[in-house]
Amino acid sequence: MLMACPHCSQIIEIATLQEHLLDECERKGDFEPCPNCGDAILARDLDAHTRARKCKPLPDASVASRCPLCSKDILPDKRGWVTHLIDEGCLKNPRNAKRSLAAGAGRR
Repeated sequence: MLMACPHCSQIIEIATLQEHLLDECERKGDFEPCPNCGDAILARDLDAHTRARKCKPLPDASVASRCPLCSKDILPDKRGWVTHLIDEGCLKNPRNAKRSLAAGAGRR
């Protein structure tokens, strides 16, 4: 499952968004990993993010993966990603938003 990085427009796998933002993105210098959840957070927002204490610790990779779009913990293998992104339809998946808009336009 692919998406365009919202910060540099490079096409990446959704599952690798956090790593991309921290290691590969043209704007990687703008991000820091949260010490609790591991998400790539804009450096200017990291203090507020950690003080809010609303993020949950990253699960062990053998137990679960975390969707970088909606923060839901999912099964750790390829099937878990397919189930979450396609079968269940992650609510934050940009492709789902486009489909919803197209479906709504077709109903007029």
